[in-house]
Amino acid sequence: MNHANEYLFVYGTLLRQSQSPMSALLLSNSRFLDKAVIRGSLFDIGDYPGLVLAEKSKSKVMGEVFNLNNPDALFKKLDDYEGSEYRRVKAAIKLESGESLQAWVYEFSLPTDSYSRIESGDYMAYLGLALT
Repeated sequence: MNHANEYLFVYGTLLRQSQSPMSALLLSNSRFLDKAVIRGSLFDIGDYPGLVLAEKSKSKVMGEVFNLNNPDALFKKLDDYEGSEYRRVKAAIKLESGESLQAWVYEFSLPTDSYSRIESGDYMAYLGLALT
């Protein structure tokens, strides 16, 4: 499989400004491409957010996109980190530059009824931080 342009959209603990060791792993194995948005809803799962995709929704979730250096090796580690609560899927995203592309994203796979929705769609703003 050609991995020349494998992208990952992140919106929580994998963001560049996160203090997560997995964020550092992502940064060292990819190239930051741009800020981006994806259609869907963001929920407060506790120590991290959960995204539920909705292509036709007007709701947007803010995040960042990375071009991955070695997707197979990186996804083995990231899939373990995200665990069974998330499934990795490809979805349409829109870069801050206006360009649209397909990127991998971790979607929350459990019911969200008991979780609060993050109305802004911006996890860093929700934490009181600015997405840099």
